[in-house]
Order: sequence, then C-alpha cells, then structure tokens
Amino acid sequence: KPSSISGPSTGECINSVQTYNTPLLNGATTYTWTVPTGSTIQTGQGTNYITVLIGSTSGNISVKASNGCGTSSTKYRAITVASCVKLEDHLTDNRFYVSPNPCNTCQINGELNEHELIVTDILGRIVSVEFIKSETGFYLKMPFEKASGFYFVRNIKAGQVTKFEKVQ
Repeated sequence: KPSSISGPSTGECINSVQTYNTPLLNGATTYTWTVPTGSTIQTGQGTNYITVLIGSTSGNISVKASNGCGTSSTKYRAITVASCVKLEDHLTDNRFYVSPNPCNTCQINGELNEHELIVTDILGRIVSVEFIKSETGFYLKMPFEKASGFYFVRNIKAGQVTKFEKVQ
C-alpha cells in the first residue's frame, strides 16, 4: 500500500486549493484518491499527485494503488477544515484605492507615500513594481511578465490594504 500521503492536514481554508501526493509505489499503474464530502479533486486522479479544492467538511483524504494484479489497501490522511476569515472582509476601511480596476498600469489615489506601499500577490509574495508620482497619488506599473490575477496594495504605515486585478 502507499506508505504516506504528504500535504497539509490542519487549517485548510474552505475554497483553498491544496496539493497532496504519495511516493511512487513500484509496480503501481494507477492511484485512486478520495476526498471528504464537498471537496473536489481538480487534477491528478489516477496519478500519485492531486490538487484538491477544499470544501467545508473535515475528513480523510485516501489513496490506494493498483496494477493488473490487484489493488493495495488504503492509506488515509485526516484533514481539518478551518473557517478562515476572508481578506476581503478587512478591506472596507481604506483611505486609498486603485483605479481603474482591473488594470495593468493602475492609478493609486489617496494620501500616501510610495515608501509606505508594497504590492503582494495572492500568496503574500512581494512583487517589484514601479511607482510613478501623479497629481492625486501614484501610478503603479506592474511588470508585464506577472500573470493576470488578483494582487494587493498594502500601506504598511497605516495597515491598510486594497485589492486589484491585473490584466494583460
């Protein structure tokens, strides 16, 4: 049977995407995964590596290996789903905003200093951007090679955050 299942087991947020895998088993040709009710295997069923959209129910992720001679016993990994607070719930008290939204070169309006601003991706990684002074704030120019998607401008001095979407 598979020796282990790797991946997070506690605190997964509802609607987050998590990755799970099991070491390759000599002779196995197919891996069959199950996930808790409400969760969905997005990719990888049949392989030793899956991505899962986490639902609202805690439970077991399981895997069994098989080949033309039979099927192994099942390996389980318990996961506990957390009711995470959405970041958007904390974005309502902003004194600055991004427009247009979505954008590629965005205007940041409000009373701020470019040295107090950082841009992060959805995983919290800092993104290097160019700030250009304007009459009402700054233009924020995103690097072209950065993928389309959601990013956050953080005013680190005031503790404020606003979300924007980058488009190509």
